[in-house]
Amino acid sequence: MQQFITWKLDKSEFPKRSNVPADPYQLTEVGFSWQKATALHQQALAAQRMKTRAEKRRDLLREATTKIAPLQDAVELGIATEDEIAALNTWKHYRVALNRLDTTTVESEWPVVLR
Repeated sequence: MQQFITWKLDKSEFPKRSNVPADPYQLTEVGFSWQKATALHQQALAAQRMKTRAEKRRDLLREATTKIAPLQDAVELGIATEDEIAALNTWKHYRVALNRLDTTTVESEWPVVLR
């Protein structure tokens, strides 16, 4: 007599994963209905897009902070030129705009800094 090991697939765990299946068909192969597989796939894609936007904002904030630091030093030391003061204000406005950016929506427009 053959014995088979069976297990229950815990479908509630899937949306928490970071890997996005190539298509919903992969999910139907492990037991999800087509409707649920499509919904989960779209949810995973949206989460991946949001993560990418958050990473982009983090990188741009890091760049802005790097640009601001020496300009702020010059202002604090009283040796800043008019161009450096203007650049400092521009970068600070840009950094504030980045901090206010909602990375959870695709419709948000990214602020632009004039270089």
